[in-house]
Amino acid sequence: MNFTWRVYLVGEDPDLSLLRRELAAGDVLLLTGEQGSYLQAADFEAYTDAADVLTAAQNLITLLNGMLSRRSYRPVRSAGRIERGGSTWVYVSDTVRVTAAISADGVVTDAEGAVAPSGPSQLARQLRAALDHPVVAEAHRILGLTASPSWHEFYKVYEILQVACGGGDYELSRCTGVSQRRIEKLTATCNHQVLSGDEARHAAMKGTPSTSRRITKDEGRAIINELIEGYVSAQQ
Repeated sequence: MNFTWRVYLVGEDPDLSLLRRELAAGDVLLLTGEQGSYLQAADFEAYTDAADVLTAAQNLITLLNGMLSRRSYRPVRSAGRIERGGSTWVYVSDTVRVTAAISADGVVTDAEGAVAPSGPSQLARQLRAALDHPVVAEAHRILGLTASPSWHEFYKVYEILQVACGGGDYELSRCTGVSQRRIEKLTATCNHQVLSGDEARHAAMKGTPSTSRRITKDEGRAIINELIEGYVSAQQ
């Protein structure tokens, strides 16, 4: 498909570079031109209005940030600049400025000269899973709403997947392949102030859980990733 819309992004160079490597081929691309890094997607081509493209791009960016959210990744965002052909739309807060007949960018490079992968990248596969499964899209959207998802976000994703798998931890474990013991450690740490301190979902939860049930935030995110991946595998 010949993509025509460009939605420019801003972010830290390492994070934009990561996205360019992961999105070097497929239905969603991140490329670079003289004006910076820009996002292109097959879904954008369904629209004729730049405002609709911006909305679609912001939803996509939230998904991408959720999929990549970890300590070493800092979220990217729309720069408010959209191009198509010779026209440019610049969005600044609620104000829209339209400038026509802007000269095109220079030669576009792919992933900073890196060789495009022969098959879909992990991020591209995650995007496809989100498009195919609304539950997965909602899970990644929640994780992408904040720069550093924590126990509150983890628990929301757990709840969404639990319901989708049948409503209980047994069903969630059977559906995803994640052991009930690991799921219980996740929920205990999410909930109890003894295990996760001020970031816990509760401030005065009764009982004194064993500290052996405590997991780190990185371990919690790993379990969430396993639950999402397990759910996707179960749908295939």
